[in-house]
Amino acid sequence: MTEKADLTLQLLKADEDQGVTLDNNPFYQELTEVIESDPKMGDQNEFSIFPYSIVENEADTYAMLVLVINRLEKPIRSVVFDLTLGNQDGEYIFDAISVDLVEEYMGILEIDGVIPIFLEVEAKDVDLFYTLDPNNLLLEMDNFKTAFVE
Repeated sequence: MTEKADLTLQLLKADEDQGVTLDNNPFYQELTEVIESDPKMGDQNEFSIFPYSIVENEADTYAMLVLVINRLEKPIRSVVFDLTLGNQDGEYIFDAISVDLVEEYMGILEIDGVIPIFLEVEAKDVDLFYTLDPNNLLLEMDNFKTAFVE
């Protein structure tokens, strides 16, 4: 069994198109440190997501920062899935919401690549997020469809 390669943080194409780089943006600089502290995240030969934190936006709205990781053997052009996230007691932050990461937004998610995405969260669910841990987490991706770079 080969050892997993270190992850590489990638810019979202939408950010790159606005002139953002890994070096000129404090958010991406911070994420680089997160990835460097745990570069083996994600299961081998899997597409995985890691709900990482909650960010408070202007106007008192909230978003969940989710790290999207490609440990598959091909670069991903686009991916769509229904996300359910909550605890095993039936309390949900997301209940089968559609996540649609198209190439125009995401760019190509390379092998061993990781990108950040934000999913809007209701204020009432912020506290629930902070109660989640590996023992009570329910995370499901259904109706998974992906297009690879051939």
